[in-house]
Amino acid sequence: MKHFLQKLSWHWWIVCAFGWGGFVHDIAGFVPYINGDGKVLKWNPVGVAYDGRLVNPTTKAIRYYLATDAWSTANRDAELNAVRACFAQWQAVSGTSLRFEDAGLAPKGELLVTGDKTNLVFWAKKSRLVGGVDLTNLRGYTAVELDVDNNILEADVVFNGLDYSWFTSITNTRTAEQFVEAVALHEIGHLIGLDHTPVGGGTVIPAANGLSTAIGLSADEIAAVRFLYPLGPFRTQIGAIGGKVMAGTQGVFGAAIFAESLQGNIVAGTVSAVDGSYSLEALPVGSYQIRATPLDPPTATDGLSLFRGRDVSGDFVGANTSFRPSAQVAAVVMGAQKSIVNLTVVSGVPPLRIMGLNNPDTVPGAETRDRTAMKVTLGRQNFYIGIASTNVTPGTTLSVTGDGITVGPTQFLTNRFQNNIHALVAFASVATNATPGLRSFVIRRGGDVAYANGYLEILPNVSDNNYDGLDDSFQRRFFPLWTAANAAPGFDADADGFSNQFEAASGTNPTDSSSVSFLIRSVQMTSQGSKLEWRSDVGRRYAIYSRPEFSSKQAWKVLGSPVTAAGDVTSYLDVSTPGVVKFYRLQLLPP
Repeated sequence: MKHFLQKLSWHWWIVCAFGWGGFVHDIAGFVPYINGDGKVLKWNPVGVAYDGRLVNPTTKAIRYYLATDAWSTANRDAELNAVRACFAQWQAVSGTSLRFEDAGLAPKGELLVTGDKTNLVFWAKKSRLVGGVDLTNLRGYTAVELDVDNNILEADVVFNGLDYSWFTSITNTRTAEQFVEAVALHEIGHLIGLDHTPVGGGTVIPAANGLSTAIGLSADEIAAVRFLYPLGPFRTQIGAIGGKVMAGTQGVFGAAIFAESLQGNIVAGTVSAVDGSYSLEALPVGSYQIRATPLDPPTATDGLSLFRGRDVSGDFVGANTSFRPSAQVAAVVMGAQKSIVNLTVVSGVPPLRIMGLNNPDTVPGAETRDRTAMKVTLGRQNFYIGIASTNVTPGTTLSVTGDGITVGPTQFLTNRFQNNIHALVAFASVATNATPGLRSFVIRRGGDVAYANGYLEILPNVSDNNYDGLDDSFQRRFFPLWTAANAAPGFDADADGFSNQFEAASGTNPTDSSSVSFLIRSVQMTSQGSKLEWRSDVGRRYAIYSRPEFSSKQAWKVLGSPVTAAGDVTSYLDVSTPGVVKFYRLQLLPP
């Protein structure tokens, strides 16, 4: 991300893009922008008198406008909806006051922040030079206007519509194109006040480290938005860990500090300030392991590094990278409290360093050295993992943190990529009950160790990036804007009397009232009443509905209390009106 700060009257401008540059300030959590007075860069709808075009004066929602032309003519609506879905995902994080409002379409945009009282999102399609900013080699760019108290006053986001092609389908595998949601989700992170995170699988990570179709906010970004825009009642569910990273009597500037859960997942990461101080904010209550590791040296090229100081921002070009990783230190987070954990490191060039990762979709003989976090599914077996490095030797071992993942014997491949760039590779398998999240690659040789923190993501069985309890793939399939109110679990989109949640469980189309479930196996009239039998999942609860005619305008009426299934076939006797012909439907209730 590139930062330019220029004094304009009593305002400042920060420009955030995929690049580097900037100023050094205190650091807290993930990587927000904190000025010399300790004030965090963020929107302040309560304390600042915003123009109504920027912030809704009643709801305090940040209003955004989408340029009407989007990127393409043929896919315009889907492109605009993809951006809307990204704002909705940031807003959906629980325990925050952050709110966005779609303020409507705006004319075609070709300028960044100009004090026009409009937070505009647009594609540049006429020139790479937009408002004095050169978009060459940049996929996205965010300009933020702020005052001397670090309050964000206005922001614009521009996507490069000249050098890149854009797509909106989550199933697209054409890697030469850009997924709108991946880039937009990243840029909105800048719009709300964040720099790039050192967590490998994060969303607000430099583009050089890779964005993909497997999007969604990481635990690090969730912590970030809870810190920047907290809700008072939620504070008891989160806490913080802070302290200093010290090499002897000297604080270590630019050390990367990570909080790892007991299941081996990276929950948050940050970098230390000039005096070595750090703070990991808004962590869920629980137990963690904390460690400090060096970033890659500033001289490392893209092909021989994972993450350098300048990849966070220009503030960290001068980060101290000459120390060995700290030991793991246990820490407990309690609600609304900060635990102090000081970390000690030993100065000196790290004996081991991970410089690239193997894509798990490759096979032996086709190893890669990517900077992108790797993604695998629960239950995946015998996939091929690996790292690239110039300073590994035979006997160096490769492993992955956490539960439910097994890694086979490490193989050393000398000069695998070119002279003195070697590989460590192994086969790995993930259990079906492994804890989803961001794992870390670890290499060891005797007492030496190096990490690629959060660079292997174990994906959950069900994607729910808007945190509403309904499978995103179902919502994406049936709703043009999959985060819209009519796509919510409890909404009855086709007015057939059954919620989207029920229709997802029963395999029906939630936007077509003629699409009905065939869970019911039989209905038999007896002298006592009508006996129903249906296919069921053990332990799940079902609500039973009836009405006298299938096409009746009468509402479906619930019968009795929910029935809990004891087997794969469940029966129910409707004794309410013996001898009367009725029609029945089932609703699978949430667990």
